Amino acid sequence: MKPDKPFVKSIVSNVVIILFMIMLVSQLNSLSRQVTSMNHQLQQSDGQSELFRLSNKVDELLQEERWLTEYHWSVVDVDPDQQIIALQYEWSLQEVSADAKIALQVQQLNEERQPISEWDMVKVENIGANAYKASIDVTPSHYYGVQVVSQGDLQRVSQSSTIPSYLYQAPELVPSSASFNHRTDPNYDEDDVSIGFSVFHHDDPEIKVHPSLNFIAESVTAELVIDGELFTKKLEQTEVDTSNFHPDQYRTEWMLEFPPFSKGDLGTLILNVEYTNGFVISKDYTDHLHQFFPNLE
Repeated sequence: MKPDKPFVKSIVSNVVIILFMIMLVSQLNSLSRQVTSMNHQLQQSDGQSELFRLSNKVDELLQEERWLTEYHWSVVDVDPDQQIIALQYEWSLQEVSADAKIALQVQQLNEERQPISEWDMVKVENIGANAYKASIDVTPSHYYGVQVVSQGDLQRVSQSSTIPSYLYQAPELVPSSASFNHRTDPNYDEDDVSIGFSVFHHDDPEIKVHPSLNFIAESVTAELVIDGELFTKKLEQTEVDTSNFHPDQYRTEWMLEFPPFSKGDLGTLILNVEYTNGFVISKDYTDHLHQFFPNLE
């Protein structure tokens, strides 16, 4: 008995379709592999480009460092009346073009060493072959960045650097302790809450040359805002055991006892420090206040 022709045609047709599908899947797999290979090549190319860019950047920085060969900072004068300290910056350059005009620009920075002002140009004096100096007035309450600039046919700028803060800043009052004793609810009594601040001192050669750089705290006053009310209170200096300290180092501590207040919204904390050398420096400690006492609010 011969097979039915329509049946045979149906089988042949299904086989052809299956073969076509197998061929199509194979081609799709091949195309997928090609696309993957191309993506990998592109990624490698992007990586090589980024590596090349970073390599060029590192080389530029090294060139800047080699351009500024030597530098030195020193204190020239201390003026407590104007709350200013005059510094002198001396530096040498590896090479200077014939038409170059060398300048120094200065910029104020915040505690995170981020700029808070535009660059200001200061007067530069040539003191020798490729050697220069400049005087810069600074205040103990700021940080500063400097940058050497060469102006002329060939423009060149050194890497920005920070003026060493130990030359002109007072030792920092560092929050070192906190106490909390809530005896009455909802109000807080005198001395229920307190914060201690430590100051570390050490002998510095610059102090011997300029004794007025010796920042010794004479009084510390807190401006504390709670629930919109301003409290002003002096901190008390406490005794410190210095038997374990190096002879050239010592520490002082100041304690802020909170006044009586009702539980409310913690505001700000500013410390105003008056020093024996005539300088007065204010600093914001609000962040420390909220870190120490998150449950007071």
